Amino acid sequence: MPTPLTIQVPDDALERLQALAERECRTPEGQALWFILGVLGRRANDKRTYEERVRDAQPLLAELRKLHVQAGKPSTRELGRAVGVSHATVHAALRGPTAPTWPVLEKIVKALGGDAGRFRDLWADTQ
Repeated sequence: MPTPLTIQVPDDALERLQALAERECRTPEGQALWFILGVLGRRANDKRTYEERVRDAQPLLAELRKLHVQAGKPSTRELGRAVGVSHATVHAALRGPTAPTWPVLEKIVKALGGDAGRFRDLWADTQ
């Protein structure tokens, strides 16, 4: 069995990477940065399986889908343009199977006219 790779990254490096990824997520490079951020930013003590993360995200995703319907079901392309992310990012946030990042979720919730504080609490329950 291969030895797992452990990388220590300063917090400010993660913040810079996240800020860059938020600006660039419409490009393949930006999508790669989001992937790297997800891998590097994952909590070291989070021992949950993928199935557990999927299960934990279901209440949040159900509420997000309900908000989407209440807002008239704008297309993922419309939402993506409104919040400055790709339509694929919006689609993944709405459909799961795991919780989106907080910066993406917050933008979508605000664009749909939802209560960001309430969704922040739901999102925190997935972490």
